[in-house]
Amino acid sequence: MASRLSAFAALNNSDSESETEHQISSPTGLKETLNTNSESCRDSNPDIDFAESGGMKIDLGLNTGTRYALSGNGCAEIITTSNFSLLPGINVCYYDNHQILGLQTGDRLVMKGQYQIEVLHGFAEIDCYILYPGECITIRATNITSLPCVTTSNSQNLKATQPFSKPFSAIIKLKNVNDNLDSLSRFYPHLRNFYHTDNSVDESKYNKFRYTFTHMTKPESNNFGTSIPTSWKSAFSNITGDTMKNKGNQTILIIGNKNTGKSSFLKLLYNTLLSQSSLLKEDKIFRILDIDPGQPELCLPGCISLSELKSPLLGTLEPFKLAKTSEIVKFIGFNSPDVQPLNYFHQLNSLIEQIEKQSFGKNIVTFINSPGWVKGFGAEVISHIVSSIHISHLIQLSDQSRDLDILRETNWDKNTSIIKLTSINGSNMPSNPYSPSVIKNFKLITYMHYNRETNNYDFNPLILKPPFRIPYSPSNKRIDQLLDFKGVMGISIYDSLGLLPDDVPNALEAQYVSMITVAKSEIRAKLQALNNHSRFISTSVPNIIDESVVQSLDSNFHGLAIIHSVDKKNKLFNIYTQADTTTISELVIQKDQVLIMVKGRQAVPLEEMYSISITKEEAQYWDSFGFRCLPYISPTLSNEGVGGKPVSIRRNIQRR
Repeated sequence: MASRLSAFAALNNSDSESETEHQISSPTGLKETLNTNSESCRDSNPDIDFAESGGMKIDLGLNTGTRYALSGNGCAEIITTSNFSLLPGINVCYYDNHQILGLQTGDRLVMKGQYQIEVLHGFAEIDCYILYPGECITIRATNITSLPCVTTSNSQNLKATQPFSKPFSAIIKLKNVNDNLDSLSRFYPHLRNFYHTDNSVDESKYNKFRYTFTHMTKPESNNFGTSIPTSWKSAFSNITGDTMKNKGNQTILIIGNKNTGKSSFLKLLYNTLLSQSSLLKEDKIFRILDIDPGQPELCLPGCISLSELKSPLLGTLEPFKLAKTSEIVKFIGFNSPDVQPLNYFHQLNSLIEQIEKQSFGKNIVTFINSPGWVKGFGAEVISHIVSSIHISHLIQLSDQSRDLDILRETNWDKNTSIIKLTSINGSNMPSNPYSPSVIKNFKLITYMHYNRETNNYDFNPLILKPPFRIPYSPSNKRIDQLLDFKGVMGISIYDSLGLLPDDVPNALEAQYVSMITVAKSEIRAKLQALNNHSRFISTSVPNIIDESVVQSLDSNFHGLAIIHSVDKKNKLFNIYTQADTTTISELVIQKDQVLIMVKGRQAVPLEEMYSISITKEEAQYWDSFGFRCLPYISPTLSNEGVGGKPVSIRRNIQRR
């Protein structure tokens, strides 16, 4: 392998291409900036022999047999609206809680909001997923991600179908989805425009019904449909052909800097392969290894995961609601893997081991969504994956399809197909209107406010509900007593150097913690070794487990909780959580498992504990819940600014 800085020596290296490579300016504008054409490549590499097959495939001589594909046009159309008009009675019929639309070949439908879509006649394509009659899927289209586009193509069976008098290529039914997600903006004002549009005012002129979705009939800022470059479509076709012909296991790794479209490419390619597998009746299994703890697609922030899926990935994803055949989640505790790189690699290796264990004799396609780093520590992560898993297809996304350093620094297998594509987020593409922290808060807030029993969201402040009370074990117990404790056996705080044990309760209050279970047999020896050295003993402070012990265990992640307060007198945690407490109780009581809470460095949004609904709403807001004052929190006046109100947490809470 080519020499390279270690992860720890290169952490400060830039991951931005722009620092070492300059954008080529061109008076002709966009096309020359984004296109990679054969003539320019031939001039700079005179010994290259080109052969056209989909993309231009070229052997650079780095590894004999390794295939490189250079894609030409990286430009993508900016989509802001549907490309046809809605004509009541002609191509759309309005009903109480649904609409029926007729689509002709070439029509493109863009909507915002929440809806269920079902095909009544023909078929529809939604972000590379083919939807046939009899299948119904729910889509959440917000401007956190691009808005899904619904299209159709030539139908062999054109005929007039009720309720329309003329034939259409496809007829679809759009149905309301009422789960209260639209009230999120009232609770978290940073997302006040993520769901609603101005078009709803115009649409109300044509019908008397209310819908949870709006047709995009005119452009609006920060609302864009999914746009797929021609080069990406060509890559989808080539990879699909390879994957369907190959009956063995295949792994597709996607690399690129931040905001190059890695997640979008993964979802579109996955949707393409899922559709083709169903069409050809191929018994394919699809898995996604999501290893970016900062912006994961299929698990909560601060985690990495391995998920097996059978449903398409469309619109704004809610990880806790996705239909997954199986899922393994590992808690990292930080948004960046370089905070504790040894733990990150340990948890990553445990997922890789599961890939190897589950892959024997199966027809599995594994997608790997890498972090947005391609230098320094990011290069170490990619190199580690390549040395651990055979990569069948490598997708590189970069400006003008430039070579990333990782291509030269890693020993790729000679049979790996390396496909270089222009990133979708070039100068002509709009950027996400929300910061990564707002998107992360969206995932955490929706998780904490989802009601699994009703399948609805409740965005009232958490403090309107009494928290769960769960006992914890103090640290003055013997090892056997700790292992047999029917509650939280211990607490671990990552990156807590210098934190005094007596300060642990204060460090936990109003913080996220993960809830994990571990087999007693595995943790017993670890605790005994720790007990033989030094262990903090207290009759009131929770049992503290060193982070190195917890990180070395094979743990099961059950979800996140917010610790409202620590009641040291009664040795209780007051918590809010959406984790399956019934399953956790069964594991602790019947399955020889112990429960551990782990705190990373994830910040709880202020709105969770002291929201705008508390500070600015009228008094009757509280009366409707039977409260005269703010429950469970006692604000006291102080001189911290004009009218400052620090939050004083009450610990003597009675569970009702």
